[in-house]
Amino acid sequence: MTDFFIIMPMLVFGPLFLYLKFYDLFIGIVSSFIFWIIVVWRPKQLTKRRLKNNLDRSYHDFRKNVISYIFRELNTEYSPDDLVNFKTFRELDVLKNGKWYDVMNYLQDNEEIVHDIHVEIQILRDELSQVLNNLDIQKKSYDTFKFFVHYCDRLKNLNLLNNDVKYLCYFLYDILANNSQSYGLKEKDDLEVAIKSI
Repeated sequence: MTDFFIIMPMLVFGPLFLYLKFYDLFIGIVSSFIFWIIVVWRPKQLTKRRLKNNLDRSYHDFRKNVISYIFRELNTEYSPDDLVNFKTFRELDVLKNGKWYDVMNYLQDNEEIVHDIHVEIQILRDELSQVLNNLDIQKKSYDTFKFFVHYCDRLKNLNLLNNDVKYLCYFLYDILANNSQSYGLKEKDDLEVAIKSI
């Protein structure tokens, strides 16, 4: 008789007990997923968006500030804001008519401008390093960012007030005209494409 009182509740309430266990398990999984979204995924997405926007703004500011530093020597009807676009900058034909050599000579004679450009390069380098250190990014974008960081580091170690100003000018021309020393003029800005792919 005592077995009846033990077995009968198990037969009657067993399915209900099993249902409650599955219900508890389901609620645990759903609440863990929601917690993961709130605590892990959402902050990571916000950080990624913030770093991307900061890098995009820094790159645009870098181009604009460098152009404003050398604008006097370019002798053009364009404004510095217009020249931020590399296609507009190419229209100047600064290499063909010798304007770029005037820019080199101007930088060679102006230590303060060279220092200001060097500061702008370091700001861009720091932004790129921050993205490299804090985000998982695609291999191609990673290689592009790493290349620019290494190039900025090499410029940092040059004596920019002597003959090494030409290396700075090559770097600036490559950035401003979207040029490659190996491949010539490019149709897409590699750094801008890498920033957009973050």
